[in-house]
Amino acid sequence: MRDCQEDKGFISGLLMGAVIGAVAVFLLGTEEGKKVQKQIKKKGEEVMENLPEIVEDFEEKAKEIEAKTKDFGEEVKNQGEEITQKAQEYVSERVEEAQPQIDQKVEDAQRFGRRFFRGIKKFT
Repeated sequence: MRDCQEDKGFISGLLMGAVIGAVAVFLLGTEEGKKVQKQIKKKGEEVMENLPEIVEDFEEKAKEIEAKTKDFGEEVKNQGEEITQKAQEYVSERVEEAQPQIDQKVEDAQRFGRRFFRGIKKFT
């Protein structure tokens, strides 16, 4: 027994061949098809004539996009550095503000420790 996928592949190929054959008969075997051929040929020649200009326009636009992207990347980098610097300054300021309180807490803890252990003899 054939696989369903094989049947689909065969049918797809058959249909594709029929379409290609019909297009070939139309283009090669009818007056209307010959007119279409001439139009296709004319359009193809126009495109080929304009191709260097099209490529040049494409290259210019690609360079513009590259420059904008580079500028945007630099801007993002600079903003990131600025934010990082502000964050570091903020943290430093908060640490400076808190330092006297930290020093006081350390001193209080040391005093408490000395009082707590005053009456206790050291084990030697």
